[in-house]
Amino acid sequence: MPYGTPRTEEERRARHAMIYGTETTMPAVRMGRGVGAGERLPPEYSPDDETLFPPLAAVILLVKIVCVLAALYAGLSALQKYMEKRARAGLEPFQLLVFEPTPELIDHPDAEYVLQVKGSVKGRRVQIKFGKGKYAGYLDPVFREHYGDFSVSVTGRELAQFADHHRTIIGRVPGTKESGDVTIYMYAQEVRPNMIDLRTPIEAVHIHIPSMTEKITEQIPGLTTPLPVTPRDAAIGYAAGTRYEIKIGFPILSLLPGVPYAPGMWVPWGWIITEV
Repeated sequence: MPYGTPRTEEERRARHAMIYGTETTMPAVRMGRGVGAGERLPPEYSPDDETLFPPLAAVILLVKIVCVLAALYAGLSALQKYMEKRARAGLEPFQLLVFEPTPELIDHPDAEYVLQVKGSVKGRRVQIKFGKGKYAGYLDPVFREHYGDFSVSVTGRELAQFADHHRTIIGRVPGTKESGDVTIYMYAQEVRPNMIDLRTPIEAVHIHIPSMTEKITEQIPGLTTPLPVTPRDAAIGYAAGTRYEIKIGFPILSLLPGVPYAPGMWVPWGWIITEV
């Protein structure tokens, strides 16, 4: 039965030799549509080929591991939020306050700007930075650094020079005999462990820079008047034991002896309160 279904190995070999010739390689025996058990397979077949696709058990294990890691991350995040909420309980909102000099002192070279950070967690590192928060704020220059709430007193010229050095200033720092206004961007940042750092809103701070002429000439007695003190500051200082007096607020005349000052006293026009 050369064209029928071979039933023995000899019939299969004979049929293959008759149809394809004796020089060809005989294929594996096929039964129906698949290769039967125990049959010969092509020489290029390797049992390792079955490992190219991971078994179903490995896929299930990988999915379980991913789910466990996601659950751990979610639990850790929830715990961090809870601990952060407890740490900030009773605190004011985290903020940076900028107090500029009073109008009477704005043109004095020693007039100070007060930078105050409030609402930080005690013991955490807090930074006052200049800039607009580019690259998540990690490349902005640090002006001052402390732990917890703190305040800094600095002149407008010092602020402007620092900002100008780090190229975070809008405007030009005036010269020694000049005065002018510049704008800088500032914010405070609290370094939080294992969490994203907390930052205050970025605000534009307008700074008036007086000339240095008065500071240079103040070394000559009488050419400049003493630095005046506001009644509010004088009342606070008086309660702490600081002595004040009332003097004439004009050059040369300010060399005349003053009158001891006490909170509530009337200050005539042209007179100023100064520290003894």
